Amino acid sequence: MGWALSSDDLSKWIRQCFECPLVGQVKKNVLPGLEAFGGPAGLCVKLQTASNTGIPASEVKARREHFGSNYVEPEPPETIWMMAWNALQDPCLIFLCFAALVSFLVGMAGPAGSMEWLEGVAI
Repeated sequence: MGWALSSDDLSKWIRQCFECPLVGQVKKNVLPGLEAFGGPAGLCVKLQTASNTGIPASEVKARREHFGSNYVEPEPPETIWMMAWNALQDPCLIFLCFAALVSFLVGMAGPAGSMEWLEGVAI
């Protein structure tokens, strides 16, 4: 069975749908792709299906072979080091680290045996 739509074109458009969830992004990126297919009705024609009945069970295997499985590979999770690095880009956290360093250095410069350096460690 030949479809008027390649699996690559369909995959690119569906990926756009997932990557552009905001209304402005949908209007700018997703809807022009849908219109290129001829709108919802044109997409149904190219996929040889009906929007009210769907795909016949007898065609599922052939469509899976042509378009592939209905599966999107999940993105790998962010590492703990990348999350820490991203957190350290926050100006408030940078200020707190600087304040902790100053407090620690001032506490260390205090009289011998004093525990004032603990404030810097606590921050």
